[in-house]
Amino acid sequence: MIRLVPLRRGFALLALAAGLSAAPAGCSKPSPPSDAAAPIDLSPVPAPAGLLAEVFLPTPDATWAKARLTASGPALFLPTTAAALIANLLGLPPTVAAEIDGGVPALGAMVDADATAPAAARTGASGRPRAALGIHVRAGDRFVDQLTRGQEARFQARVDAATSITLLEPKGAARPAPGSSAGLDPAPPEAPAEPLAAAGGARAAMGVLGNYLIVGLEVGDVLAVGPYVARTMPKAAVPKEDVAVEVPQAAIAGPILATARGGWERLREVAGAGVAPEALALAPMVEGWLEILGDLERARLTLSLDEAAHLRIAGTPRPGGGAASRAVAEAAVGDAAPLLELPADALLGLMIRETKASRGGGVARQADAVARLLGKEVPPKEREQMVASLRAISEARGDWFAAGLRFDSTGPTAYARLAVADEEKLAGALEGLVGLAKAPAIKKLLAEEALNITAGKTVIERLPGDVRRVRFQRLDDEAKGDAGKPPPPDAGAISPLPRTIDLLYLLQGGALFASAGYDPQEGLRRAIAAPGGESLGGVPAFRAALGALGGDTSLALIVDPLRLVASRAGRPGAAEPAPVVIAAGATPAPAALWLRADVAATAIREFVRYRGAL
Repeated sequence: MIRLVPLRRGFALLALAAGLSAAPAGCSKPSPPSDAAAPIDLSPVPAPAGLLAEVFLPTPDATWAKARLTASGPALFLPTTAAALIANLLGLPPTVAAEIDGGVPALGAMVDADATAPAAARTGASGRPRAALGIHVRAGDRFVDQLTRGQEARFQARVDAATSITLLEPKGAARPAPGSSAGLDPAPPEAPAEPLAAAGGARAAMGVLGNYLIVGLEVGDVLAVGPYVARTMPKAAVPKEDVAVEVPQAAIAGPILATARGGWERLREVAGAGVAPEALALAPMVEGWLEILGDLERARLTLSLDEAAHLRIAGTPRPGGGAASRAVAEAAVGDAAPLLELPADALLGLMIRETKASRGGGVARQADAVARLLGKEVPPKEREQMVASLRAISEARGDWFAAGLRFDSTGPTAYARLAVADEEKLAGALEGLVGLAKAPAIKKLLAEEALNITAGKTVIERLPGDVRRVRFQRLDDEAKGDAGKPPPPDAGAISPLPRTIDLLYLLQGGALFASAGYDPQEGLRRAIAAPGGESLGGVPAFRAALGALGGDTSLALIVDPLRLVASRAGRPGAAEPAPVVIAAGATPAPAALWLRADVAATAIREFVRYRGAL
């Protein structure tokens, strides 16, 4: 067996939870610890106060085997079974690994530490949560005997009278006074509670209750959370995923929402101090998300492993038609077809679906974003014209937008496709928005920022149609001297940022096609040809990854990191497709808001192989 280097405090539990799997019925009949004088009561107990989450890992051995193969590389040198991994991490003798049952679910729970403290010691603030992981062993009393009896035994046993948990302490550790509940009272900040240390392994506290080995960072974690993990959670239904985490409403509306609000308030303070004023423009959106978060009845996080790693987060709205219920009802959803119709050379793609009402509500924020790009305060008259044009665009467009990014030897080029409801109205609105660059006040602001914007028609080879061009040009002194000159050659490197960038767009067939970047003409040609030609839908890996999203998707982001890295290194096409998909949406029945991430196993293996090199 490989000896692992002792891990930092807390890392062992994380490794166990990531490598194992969850929850059960059908456990073997529990046996009392060897030094217990009477049978132990293993009937279910109520959930502890301040319960934050329950963790289920149904098949530790099977999940760990999949995790090793998915990560590959250095992971293949780790122990082959979950039992051996656990024994190694905890510094247990290799012989006791046979007593750890990797075919029975491992269970865990997390509670608010302040809620478990005596009433007189509660502060009302949430510190480090108390957490414990329960690992099934074949016979609890035999497991204790093997660790505590004999001349080579590394541990000594002590039964906690209040919980009947047999604590496993390294030999030589000081024993608390009889009847005390050492480890339950929160330690003062200047003297943190010292966890038990398994000889030669990770620093962790361990105890046995029935046929469960309970592991926590400190003795207090084992005693506070262990009874619920070993006595109640084994009666729960077994999830089908490799890892499942259930979060109750009290945790969402309490510590989780408080943490999210605290982080947002700190960001607002920083933005208000002038470090990032543009962050304030997101305030209505973030406040809306926080309102939705507080209106969730429960949340569920799952992880499944096969040819990819599939992470899912789903939130169920509370009854009563609150913010979360409204978000489900008002969500614009559909499939990922607009992404699949992007050009096949797209290394990054984004699709957004919005209802007409939600688009209209964001017009003011869009105007603020445009004004920030100008770097100055836009005069009221011009801002009103800007808002009017943006509102007209919002009303004339359709419910989805898709954009992608490609790289070639020249540099990056972006292309986009927008659903259109009224071509004539959209064409007029776009011309009105671009025409604002000629307004004296806007033109002056642009000049102060050394920018110039011009617009007009253009002709593109092999592309019939009324193509419009919007040109953005830098007017600083250096740019004036180099205007019109090609960038100096630099083999193997992407060209420097151009001083002139063209945005090309064309209204055609009920859609708006656009492209900007180093080669917008080629980008526009590819964007227009893709729906009926070479597209992401023709790449099996992308078709499978995006097709799995279904018809309840509001937002989807897809990245091909390996091909992106190869293109940035001047070797486009040198890597096989290995998509990473992040998506969000809503399902009406049962009502739920969801977020998912799917990472191809090939991408995970390359991340592990090269780590920081990517």
